[in-house]
Amino acid sequence: MAKKSQKNLTEKNKIVIAVFLTIAILTGVIILSTTLFSNKSSDESTSNSDNVDKEAIIKKLAQSSQSGLQPQEVINQTIQLSDLPVYPIAWQEKFFKLTERNNELVAGPAADYDKDGLSNKEEYFQGSDPTNPDTLCDGKTDDANCQGKNDSENVKQGISPLTGLQIDTPKEFVIKRQDVHILDNIQDTFETAAREGVDFPTLYILAKTIDLSSELDAIKVIEQKDSPDTVLNYIKLRIEFLEGFSEQDELTSFSEIYSLNTISQLDQAKEKYVGFKEKMQNAPVPESYIPSHKTYILLFEKLSNLVELRKEGLINKTLLNEDFRDGNKSKAVEVVWTFKKLNEAEAKIEFVESEG
Repeated sequence: MAKKSQKNLTEKNKIVIAVFLTIAILTGVIILSTTLFSNKSSDESTSNSDNVDKEAIIKKLAQSSQSGLQPQEVINQTIQLSDLPVYPIAWQEKFFKLTERNNELVAGPAADYDKDGLSNKEEYFQGSDPTNPDTLCDGKTDDANCQGKNDSENVKQGISPLTGLQIDTPKEFVIKRQDVHILDNIQDTFETAAREGVDFPTLYILAKTIDLSSELDAIKVIEQKDSPDTVLNYIKLRIEFLEGFSEQDELTSFSEIYSLNTISQLDQAKEKYVGFKEKMQNAPVPESYIPSHKTYILLFEKLSNLVELRKEGLINKTLLNEDFRDGNKSKAVEVVWTFKKLNEAEAKIEFVESEG
């Protein structure tokens, strides 16, 4: 997943359009050819250049797998997280009675039922309790992390009222305008997810409470030394392997998964993710790409697990059971953790190449 700039990556911890990152990486590869591997003869460099049609690669990189648009035609739209047209009824049902939900002044998105300075919709995005002004500590002051602050005061200080950890939920998403149609159905997919125990904004908050590094470290890949040839060949394989996925982020992936409501649809989704994983596992990987490559493998595994769980819940008619909802949330949190790790790994690739 590519990003528009290193600054945006740092501030948003997000990589939005994979084709742009890969183009940047390719530029770095060309630099590698003339710097890190300058000890090669000019004849060798010419030979390598002849063997690889760089213009064809760049053209392929520049194409959107969805629409075929060229980079100069792709116009981004920034969507503020708080402006997303989502306020799930299923989330409201956890806190408000039916009569309260029918009253906009009580349970409406702009209402502040507990008078803590956060609107109900803001409480949804922060994972806090709209009926409790102090979700984190419930008014306690004897805990070292509790100083009697209410939810709004904690949020202003960058503290999650759900976990007490630093807030790093992205405040905005950047999507291509030709993909803006995903917003048309986002309320429905977020509603489905909420009914099944998954509140999307909360996943970012809870992702800070887990660590899947041991699973990531256990993944084995076919390692290669960095060289212009191995890197260029890897890029070509990666373009092929990730076609249809490379432009997805968390928002797009969850919108896709929670829009599926038949066994056949879920089977097809799992088959797709398993296919991505198997291709990545069997590909030779240059050293500098190993962290991101392994993270992709873990991501496809986590996405497959989430789809499989939803399939089991659909078959067994347990989608609304408490145990299923807890498991569904846990697996969704793992997906977000892995996406965040992938963003970090992709950013480091660009840093290595540019410094080279």
